[in-house]
Amino acid sequence: MQQRISGAARSRRAAPTSRVLWKGDFERGLLTQYDDAPWNFVGAPGAALVTSPVAQGTYAAKFVVPPGVPRNELIARSPADSFVNGQTRFFAWSVYLPSDFAFDWRWRLIAQWKNDGTGSPPLEFSLEGRRWRLEGGWNGGDNADISDHRVAWAARAVRGRWTRFVAGIRFQAGTQSEPYQGCIALWRDGVRVLRNTRFKTLYIDRASYLKVGLYRDAGIGTTDTIYHDGWRMGTTYRSVVR
Repeated sequence: MQQRISGAARSRRAAPTSRVLWKGDFERGLLTQYDDAPWNFVGAPGAALVTSPVAQGTYAAKFVVPPGVPRNELIARSPADSFVNGQTRFFAWSVYLPSDFAFDWRWRLIAQWKNDGTGSPPLEFSLEGRRWRLEGGWNGGDNADISDHRVAWAARAVRGRWTRFVAGIRFQAGTQSEPYQGCIALWRDGVRVLRNTRFKTLYIDRASYLKVGLYRDAGIGTTDTIYHDGWRMGTTYRSVVR
């Protein structure tokens, strides 16, 4: 593996500069930290700021998706809008599923490290059935990579409380013969649940960008409501958990 993702630096000499690069915690409003686009909430009311429930600070974002609507998402602003070869970034966020949230066996996406162009992203954080999943590689669309879907981690989702995640990602495109040149790690509620794992984190010749909210199988017939809070991106694990 080209670079290990660590929660703590092994030595002062090897330690990267610990910096927060972007905050999407909703404390400065929705569209100061994110961009929207008409196709990201067709038929949905769009994300809204709320004061309850919150994981931190004063505000969280509420995403509602009614029946017949596939998505309600926001696109992160710079510098979380372009990830390229060689970058290592850590992302922290909290998500809340209401106590009456209706689980469904079909897919829902909570966050996407979305490739430029069309098709499914190389890396996504999803909810399928009652389980969170860190997965990717469905591909399709106009990308050159083949479809080779993989699930890196899965665990039961809990309703009625906030769950905090941190993902460490080394963005690196592979080749057709060696596709898994990137690296991912994951923490849930402060516990490391996925050690350094080779993964396809960029498609060949494509950058990626961050999308958050809720995107789901159009066949799901319930009204879904979820909450996001505390999004931030930094250069180290410590930079995003302070």
